[in-house]
Amino acid sequence: MAKRNKSSIFLEEKHAEWENYLKENGVLEKYPSEIDSNMAKAYAGLGKTYRYFGNKQKSIWFFKYFTTFRIPDSKFYGVTEEEKQNKDIRRIHDASNYIFRKAIYFNLSDFDPATADKLFGWAAENFVVPQDDYDFWMKHGMYDDIAVAYLWCGYSLLNLGKYEEALELLVQVVPYLDRYKKSGVEMWRVVEYALPKALIPLCEYKLDPTEENLKNAKKGIEDFIKSLRENRHKLEAYLYYFHLKEKFADVYAINTDEQSDDRRISP
Repeated sequence: MAKRNKSSIFLEEKHAEWENYLKENGVLEKYPSEIDSNMAKAYAGLGKTYRYFGNKQKSIWFFKYFTTFRIPDSKFYGVTEEEKQNKDIRRIHDASNYIFRKAIYFNLSDFDPATADKLFGWAAENFVVPQDDYDFWMKHGMYDDIAVAYLWCGYSLLNLGKYEEALELLVQVVPYLDRYKKSGVEMWRVVEYALPKALIPLCEYKLDPTEENLKNAKKGIEDFIKSLRENRHKLEAYLYYFHLKEKFADVYAINTDEQSDDRRISP
């Protein structure tokens, strides 16, 4: 059994809290007919904690629920006709976050990879930043909006095997976030700031599959999760950590000195 630490204790407590909540509402072992925000949070949380504690089948069961309702049927799912006609790029990006996360849930539930790829494709198309919006955001110091658009577009392209396009965007994410930090505002996009540590080495390995790049790709995934200090950030980041580990399982095919943060602890 792996050594318990502050992070694992936090996850044990959250795991118990979410299980108790769902049990009290009668939906711990059967899917609810309707879901509210608290139930959704508990289902997503248990999907991550069960993965962390090594029970993949239970994790799949919780994640799979998100593949059973409100599945996007177009790339503008969640965007009103008025927003689409006005080319409201911030609303399109907000809606695309939903599409992107649905794609991850499909992957993590080992269900319908073709739908996951379709959703990643729509997300990649939507997260493109039109020149007019780019100029406006640059003029007004909205560098974080540019950065996260590039991040989610790059992440989506990586999943679609478009590694050169993904890398071109991903290497710009941290520089834009650094400019945002230097403007004097508080940096709250902590997980987004850390994700390129995992995504860039993955792209580099896929483009040039040397042994060294393979080692760096695995190290990048581990460095991503280890760099996050606060438990709430780690909890958010585990969705991407487990997704990347499983989607790109080939990078774990060799032994390195990097110790996985995916602890196998019984809650």
